[in-house]
Amino acid sequence: MLKIIWIFFAVVSVTIQSFGQEQSNSETADSKILLSQLRKEITKRFSFAQGAGDYSKVYRFIDSVVHENPLNAYVYIPAFKKLIDIDPDKAYLFGWRVLHTGPWQSGNEAFLYRLGVEASSRSGLETRTRELDFDLAIECFKRVIEITENPANIPINYKLMAGAYFFKGDTKMGEEMMMKAIESLPDDAAEAEKANYRHQLKVFKEKYGKG
Repeated sequence: MLKIIWIFFAVVSVTIQSFGQEQSNSETADSKILLSQLRKEITKRFSFAQGAGDYSKVYRFIDSVVHENPLNAYVYIPAFKKLIDIDPDKAYLFGWRVLHTGPWQSGNEAFLYRLGVEASSRSGLETRTRELDFDLAIECFKRVIEITENPANIPINYKLMAGAYFFKGDTKMGEEMMMKAIESLPDDAAEAEKANYRHQLKVFKEKYGKG
């Protein structure tokens, strides 16, 4: 099961590139350099905080960065990934804290999507399949659907929500979300894409439908 979870979220995470493409294209060279510097600074601060077991100063630093520019929310991702390696329990609490830091707006889709994928795929990779992990992912995908102004973002997030529900054992909600994913595909979607979504639903139901 863990291998299936990893493969599912690893494959769909490729879509992150298309989510962030528009935002990446609009970034200046200076902003990219700044983001890189912030990631390094966060890693350094977490290393210091790990010894003391107190991450509060790191959280305040990141919050101040995002407060100055909400589109800098992506800096939460390296922080989340760093915490996963240090303290998984604190990482998921941090993830929930970040999720409620909003309000999120159009432009933050790539960040929320990535946080959801990280929460789901890493829970499988590290053999942690607690409901908490998948619930965090589900909430992230919900937020993307709520804030996005691009209809093309909606099907994949419903699909990811479906996967998270199925993996946590809620087959009813999993099937409901997968049906919404299929229904939200654009009318001009390639037949192969529609078939892929229908096949995914079939696989989920066959494997988890008896739960």
